[in-house]
Amino acid sequence: MPDYSAQISPAAAHPDLFDGKMFVWQHWETVEQFLQRLPPATTEGSAELQWIWISNPYWMLFPPVDRVDHIWSIVAHAVARNQLGLGAKVSPKLEHPETGSRLICIYTYDFSNVEDVIRVLHKLRELGLVLGNRRPIYYKCDAYAYLEIFWGNIWGIWPSLYSSKEML
Repeated sequence: MPDYSAQISPAAAHPDLFDGKMFVWQHWETVEQFLQRLPPATTEGSAELQWIWISNPYWMLFPPVDRVDHIWSIVAHAVARNQLGLGAKVSPKLEHPETGSRLICIYTYDFSNVEDVIRVLHKLRELGLVLGNRRPIYYKCDAYAYLEIFWGNIWGIWPSLYSSKEML
């Protein structure tokens, strides 16, 4: 299985780092062309293609596989219009194990700027991607991922900074 924690975040990357990379939205293509080129429900993952990017800390969505292309389309268009944060990524189809959902991360500019974190959350809700407190989403900083602080970690550290439940 690919090591997702080792992937560079768009916040840490030079703006031209992803130019010409097949797994990233290119400035020369429309969002529609990008979505058709890399639909996450069927795009095969590999050592190079561990995430599909459109471009810190991030809000996490876990849409079911049968809805991931639609939800990713909403996120990709909102990022391209500068309505969300600085970028987003989605996990492609993996050979093993295939789960019932995919991860979409919506990056913000700065985890310490709570106003911006809330602004992005409100936009996600406005787009119909967050349903109030019925199914909360969580906000995680890349440092936690790089340090492998996930659910059930040995230190008992909560793996996210915020939840939509406490911020809405």
